[in-house]
Amino acid sequence: MKMLANYLDLCATLETIELDLERVNADMDYWFGKGSYMLGSIGATKFGSKEAIERVDLFHNRKHEIMQRKEHYEVMKKDYERALGKLNRIEYAIMKKVVVDRKSLKEISDELNLSYGYVRNVSAKCDKILHTYLTNSVLLYK
Repeated sequence: MKMLANYLDLCATLETIELDLERVNADMDYWFGKGSYMLGSIGATKFGSKEAIERVDLFHNRKHEIMQRKEHYEVMKKDYERALGKLNRIEYAIMKKVVVDRKSLKEISDELNLSYGYVRNVSAKCDKILHTYLTNSVLLYK
């Protein structure tokens, strides 16, 4: 079940990266400007061109770092999605109910009209199934 939890954490990380990217773009707009006039921005007008150039350089480097992280995590996400695609419908449903809905195996067996032993066995083998299909870079994530 840990693999699905890791996938959900990875999705949350990607959302955070998107927010970081939005913030950096807003900072670059403040210091560099949006229009056709380079350095015709609020920051350049208020603090001067030299300060604006230094800040733009800083934010440009930051944006590059964020884009590299985003690309790395998107590859990992695709790898997880490929592995999750290997689960059959019932395996995926059981994993989701344990990790996302935080239900016990007994609650899941009652809800899905399956024996408790079957649900326990399926939940035990899901991580093994996913582990087989994930690459090493994803397995090192958490």
